[in-house]
Parts: sequence; C-alpha cells; structure tokens
Amino acid sequence: MISNFKQIEELFNELDKVVKNKINIYTIGGAVLLYQGLKSATKDIDLVVNDKKELIEIENALMKRGFVKNKVGNEYRNLNTHYLWVKDEFKVDMFVKKVCSKFSLSEHMIKRARKVLTLDKLSIFLCLNEDVFLFKTMTEREGDLQDCESLSKRADHGLDWNSIYEEHFIK
Repeated sequence: MISNFKQIEELFNELDKVVKNKINIYTIGGAVLLYQGLKSATKDIDLVVNDKKELIEIENALMKRGFVKNKVGNEYRNLNTHYLWVKDEFKVDMFVKKVCSKFSLSEHMIKRARKVLTLDKLSIFLCLNEDVFLFKTMTEREGDLQDCESLSKRADHGLDWNSIYEEHFIK
C-alpha cells in the first residue's frame, strides 16, 4: 500500500531520469484522493497517457526501475489493461486515453486537470474529483465504491453533479 503522495512523487522522479521525451501523465484514481487527504492509502496508481508511444516509453522506464509485469485479475478485466506493473508496495496501471469501455480521458478532462509536478521530462496532472468519480463508478475493484462515497461527501464542496452529467452523457 502507498500511504503518502511523496512516495508517488519519488516514483515519478525516478521515471523522469530514464524517459527520453516529454510526457504528460494524468492520475485518475486513488492517488488523487491520497493527495487530497481523502484516502489514507491506495493500493495502486492509475495513470493515463495520450498515445501508445508514451505508454511504451513509461513501461520501459518502469522496467528499468525494477518493475515487473503481472497479469491482472478479474477485478481489472473491464479496465482495458492486461498487466499491472509491480515493485515492492507499488502497483501501477497504465492506460492510453481509454480506461474502461465507457470512460476515456476527454479534452475537457485534460484541460481541467491540475498540474502538481513538473520535472525535466514528465508533467504530472491530477484529474478533477468529478472525473475520478466517473472512473471509479465504472470499475469493479475493491474500495472504489467507498472512494465514490468519500468524494460525494467531501466536506468543503462535494461534487459538481452537472459536470459529471455533461462529461458522461453530453459529449
């Protein structure tokens, strides 16, 4: 389990040392909630890149840093991923734009995402809570429904339900 966003930042710093090209990476899962203090730990990091070339480059960087590819279980089968990259407590899911058959990182999501880390080659963005909520409603992984509840009950402002509706139903 990853219990501190600093651990994730350290991973990105390590990957930045071995990638060759500039890449924007979008986080869409528990790492976003961890960053905001809405979750005490996450068991994996869900990352989205723009194209297959970027995916291959990040996967190669993960391999160079000692990560190994593991086949995924049934809870991941509808996510459009076949492998989970694993090293110690880190598990990384990689996606190219489309995550679930019904969820893809739209231009609106990309524009709304918040940049939280700028390195030499990697720029890391957190998707908005509304987009994380959408993603988590389309998965069957343990804890995702609890994450949706945490997002919807967030004390400061909750979720913008109109934004969720527009993103999912009006594209």
